[in-house]
Amino acid sequence: MQQSESTLAIAESFTGTMPTADTINKRAQQFIYDRVNDIFNDVFSFYDSRTMEKKDPAATEEYFCTIDRHVNGIGKLCKSGITVCKVRYKGNTCILIKDEAKRLGMIWDALRIRVQAQVSIFVDHFLDPCRDSECFLSDLVNHWGTMHANYQLFIKEISPLLEYIVINYPSVAKEVTRELKISDYFEMYLISLLRSKLSDHFMRFLEAFLSYLRQKPVLARADLEMQTPLTLMYKYRIPLDNGLTLKDFYFESIGRYSQGNIDVVIDLFFCENLTKYLIRNALITGTISAMLIKETNEIILRNTLMEENTAQKFFESMKDYVNLNSIIGVSQEISSQLAIILAVFESRSMMDELERIYAQVIKSTLMKAITEGLEESMKEACKLALLVKGSSLLDIALKEIIKVLGGPINVMERYLRLCENCIRRNNHEIITGRSQESGKGIVLSLLVPNTLQISPQFLDIYSRSLFRRFILHGPTVIETLQNTCFLECQLLEHFTDLYKLSPEFDRLQTLKIEIFNSSQMAQKFASEQSQPALAMTPLILEKNKVPLVFQENATATNLPLTEEMEQSWDKLTDFYRMTDKRAQFKKLFLIDYLQHFEVETQIILSNSKPLVLDLSFHQTRVLCLFNDSDSLTLDAISSRSRINRGVLTEVLKSFLNIGLLVSDSESYLLNEEFSPDESKIRNGLLRVRMGVTDSKSSHLKRIESPLHMEGQVSYWKQELIRACIVRSLKGEERGLKPNDLFAKVRSQIYGTSVGEFKDALKKNVDDKMITKWRNCYKY
Repeated sequence: MQQSESTLAIAESFTGTMPTADTINKRAQQFIYDRVNDIFNDVFSFYDSRTMEKKDPAATEEYFCTIDRHVNGIGKLCKSGITVCKVRYKGNTCILIKDEAKRLGMIWDALRIRVQAQVSIFVDHFLDPCRDSECFLSDLVNHWGTMHANYQLFIKEISPLLEYIVINYPSVAKEVTRELKISDYFEMYLISLLRSKLSDHFMRFLEAFLSYLRQKPVLARADLEMQTPLTLMYKYRIPLDNGLTLKDFYFESIGRYSQGNIDVVIDLFFCENLTKYLIRNALITGTISAMLIKETNEIILRNTLMEENTAQKFFESMKDYVNLNSIIGVSQEISSQLAIILAVFESRSMMDELERIYAQVIKSTLMKAITEGLEESMKEACKLALLVKGSSLLDIALKEIIKVLGGPINVMERYLRLCENCIRRNNHEIITGRSQESGKGIVLSLLVPNTLQISPQFLDIYSRSLFRRFILHGPTVIETLQNTCFLECQLLEHFTDLYKLSPEFDRLQTLKIEIFNSSQMAQKFASEQSQPALAMTPLILEKNKVPLVFQENATATNLPLTEEMEQSWDKLTDFYRMTDKRAQFKKLFLIDYLQHFEVETQIILSNSKPLVLDLSFHQTRVLCLFNDSDSLTLDAISSRSRINRGVLTEVLKSFLNIGLLVSDSESYLLNEEFSPDESKIRNGLLRVRMGVTDSKSSHLKRIESPLHMEGQVSYWKQELIRACIVRSLKGEERGLKPNDLFAKVRSQIYGTSVGEFKDALKKNVDDKMITKWRNCYKY
């Protein structure tokens, strides 16, 4: 502590009464305040009190001389003792000198309070003109930069007047520390004063500052270097009036901003445009504190890209950009967008959440697509799988796609129907020479197996479809299997690339070879025949080389053939014995449910062509009876056709349904006024559908039509489950209990019911493919 060098007398003498301590303090304080006011009045006379700018910039030298003189004056005031008063008391004279520590404290308070008073005047001049403006807060924001720069310069220039005590008597100026300089102290005071004077408008003032920075088209360097009120509040940890910290206030502001003001179009440039918002936020937040950038960007991401609805729309939008007709499928732009969202979720250990969101996208997309048709559902499924191909989302995507489409078996059924539709359209377009409208379907049908990872078991289903089409169209199918212009040939080549090592592919190849051999025999037979009354295309196939579902129902039966049929059959058997060297070791027989006839009628259609009916063997047999009679009773039809009554009932019912026959109480008659629904004619043929009979003796009860798939659960489904059971038990030396075996089968074939499993299990045991011992099944 510096020692007093002199004494300053400031008061008159008192006689008789000792003054109180309070009186002494007030007198000393008033003396100091008067001296300090004189100093600052002289200094402040150089400034414009409204703007804190110097009135005369040319008077700089005079100003600093004044500052220097007054610094010396403050030093003298600090070093001198103060004689407060003289008192004549009981004949003695007492001189009371104020305590040095208190005296210095009074000097510091006087300096600080005088500067604060001037700052208050300055702030009032800053606020008052703006209060009358309609854009009050905006005007404050616009003028802040100039006002704060002037304020900082002002504090810097008058700081020597304050620093004398701070440097020489640091214990007195407790408001100023080593960390908190004079400039810092008055920055805090400025913000506190603004908060007090703006009152309820202060938080809106801070929000207006943020809006100003966010809405500027370009952030200039001056904007980023400017110390905003938020910067100062965070730097000096100044709380808001409600006790909220600046950090909490800013996070809440960022949350509201990211929820309502960040409007980024979800397209191929979504992440790129969102990144621009993140960069701008980083620049703005950096003006407050670089330590807040990561947390605020996290808030923006959680309210945009990571928000569930936004993430769903992102995936839906990216899915629509997937081009199924492109070799690449997913462009580099889409891959980049996907990589970003994966990185965002993965870096935060939130992949489970992303998988759940994508599963929901798959479900909603496919449920909508299913209502729009088969091709649309398969197209959307492929896009959803291709979008995440090569990423960690692929497995969950495939599982969800298969689940929504009804399980692996239903997916294979859907793909089969897609192939059949595309093959039919493609064949029709090539034959008729029309423009290739089926191009998209062709690409999709070739894309599905690899994209959706269709099991090789699909080839067994496809073999059945190929067999049915061969039965329906005969040797003409051969060209579609050999000519690469046809989709079916392309599909077979594609299946070869994907499944050539599987046993299912071997069975398909066997069927394909059998079809070739049968076609060659049919063409040779036709070439050696004269023009018969009944044109016949015989398809001779070995029973063990056709799909299993047809093998099970291929049994020899005595069919009631007409005379023309008998003659044609005899010629065929003679031809077969002469052609096949091993014919003597084989038995040739007709399969009734695989026969179909094209019967030309005398009914003329609108295109001037005769109506041709596509009929089964039994339908043809019955209709031929009406060549000789216009009316027949049920008993007459039954005796002459020799068809089982249950089957016959269904045959007659099929003719009644289309109106070709009419019936009274006793007989059936040809309808002379019959007019077919030409909208149901396909490829020049009107197919007369038959229902399923309840007769136990009929083959129609346990199989479906070879030409169509509607009506019953596919027989091959049980075969798939049986094969899965056997495969599951092969690696289990100790066998498996029923529940464990069912769980293993269901994990491989989604959607398997308990009933289907039990039926397949029983059949495997009956066929001795597996054994049962003590409630345990072994291979």
